[in-house]
Amino acid sequence: MARMIPTELRPGAPRSERLVFKQLREGPAEWVVLCSVEVPVLDGDPKEIDFLIMIPDQAVICLEVKGDSSYRVRDGVWFSGRRRVNQLPFDQARDEMYALRDYLKSEFPTDNEICYVPLDFAVMFTNTVWPQGAKKPPTRQFFDSSVLQTDGELVNRLNRFARQIGRRGNRSKPTPIVLDRIRQRLMPDLAMQYAWVLGPDLGRIDRELLELTSEQFACLKLVQDDNGNIRNPRVLFTGGAGTGKTILAMQLAKDRLQAGDKVALICHSPVLGNRIRDQLPGEVDAGNIRAVVHDNRSVPTQLSRRFDRTMAQATNPAQEREIFYRFGVEAIASLEEQWDFLIIDELQYFFSQSWLNLIDLGLKGGLNNGSWAMFADFENQNWGVEASLAVGRRDGWDIGDYLDAKDILTSICHNGWVKAPPLTINCRNSANIAKEAALLAGKETGNLLNTAVEGPNVVYDFFSDDEEMLQILDRHAALLSQEHVPAGKISVVSTHRPDSLHGSQCGPWRLWPRSFDREFYPPDNRWLSTYPVHMFAGMESDVIIALIPGGIPAGFEGQENVFIDILHQQIYVAMTRAKGKLIIVAHGSYKDLLDASND
Repeated sequence: MARMIPTELRPGAPRSERLVFKQLREGPAEWVVLCSVEVPVLDGDPKEIDFLIMIPDQAVICLEVKGDSSYRVRDGVWFSGRRRVNQLPFDQARDEMYALRDYLKSEFPTDNEICYVPLDFAVMFTNTVWPQGAKKPPTRQFFDSSVLQTDGELVNRLNRFARQIGRRGNRSKPTPIVLDRIRQRLMPDLAMQYAWVLGPDLGRIDRELLELTSEQFACLKLVQDDNGNIRNPRVLFTGGAGTGKTILAMQLAKDRLQAGDKVALICHSPVLGNRIRDQLPGEVDAGNIRAVVHDNRSVPTQLSRRFDRTMAQATNPAQEREIFYRFGVEAIASLEEQWDFLIIDELQYFFSQSWLNLIDLGLKGGLNNGSWAMFADFENQNWGVEASLAVGRRDGWDIGDYLDAKDILTSICHNGWVKAPPLTINCRNSANIAKEAALLAGKETGNLLNTAVEGPNVVYDFFSDDEEMLQILDRHAALLSQEHVPAGKISVVSTHRPDSLHGSQCGPWRLWPRSFDREFYPPDNRWLSTYPVHMFAGMESDVIIALIPGGIPAGFEGQENVFIDILHQQIYVAMTRAKGKLIIVAHGSYKDLLDASND
């Protein structure tokens, strides 16, 4: 059956349209039929297309339906009953087709393939038959009631017509992706029940997303049974952004604590580490790796101070890693007891051999024989090691222990582990955000498309210079404030370090870049928290403004291709942090990079 949008005609739709709807619904499954499509017209009333029939790899047909019981033509003038027809049905359908063409060209760049989709029109007379002996009608564009007398005949005629349209001229074949983008532009608000007053509606989105996580918890039974007994001592969980890895990691930490274990939950990001620590009982050693190892309450104060003084003298990350490991060995040795159970979130960012070697010392039995669970997204979030390698080669750092995290784990854990089935349910992003992120990642299907939680469309806005960038940020923040969204539900996430934005006006607030150069948290709700992407990995926010400044940052001169690959992954991560609303504010030079999501 064809995909009908909407699935049912509006109440009170005329019998003629209901007859055609029933026939079209029996079309091939790949057909997409939009019903009662309103097409905006510049400086005029919108045109309504009764049925827009989109046939992949063939054409798009505007079908006008006429249900009058009789037509007659006298002296070239058309009449329906006694009423004169001011506009011929074929002229009406042609005008609707041209209105659609003009609208698509106004919405998409003129060189976009959407503007060259094979397009034509046809008229369906449901209650009349072309009279015998009269001048032959335009056969390709004319269908009368005789077509409806045979099941499937209307679909067959439309199919033949579409093939004829597609063969005309040098036109591009409309792929399913292209047709879906047309559908999104013409009917962006199929769920019309959402009149977006965004602030109040964020609560609904959050509740619906949280319901999905209940389906995730079953996978924890791979680690332990219902009584808390360990089933598999070492389990690796994988899943795309938004599949609930951090939620599951925290739940598992609570379960193991209840079972009587000494538990550590370690991540890479300090921001995520603070969030995890705030939401777990104090008995769990929780936070990013530095907080768990060096800032642990069991570590002697004298050792911590000596570590801080030595670390302040480091001049590059290679020295920092050496100092971190050397003092970390002492810190681990000073812990009151080793961990019975270890949980690592964001494993993909543990790309330094020394980091996992240090964690290995804190676990009873080590990573090879101990009990642990790890959560990772290896597919789309590996830019950290790529960026560090690029800058390290330039500056001559010792990058010999920078490896893929899974390879490091394999070299330490010879006894192996159980690989859990991939997590596939998106419980973070509303549907439109999930789909845009999937398109950017080059995926048309997969876990990012499985969410059913409706939310507003993704907004794209491009700027040419820093002044325009700040104006756009200010405008979007002002609109969010008008929609009753508080500052605490908004995060600005930048692919470059946002320190220079400190204090910039953004709606009723000012920007507060979170970094270690100033107080980490803003002092009050008059500020909007602003993060570099690497610091916000693993986190989420109801509203994300993803900021993508132009230019090649220091460290990547002459390595533009490497930078673009890293930037692509950073944008993906920034997009997938948004739960309810995503606004992309990007330099105009990145339009092509974002084209997969922005067409």
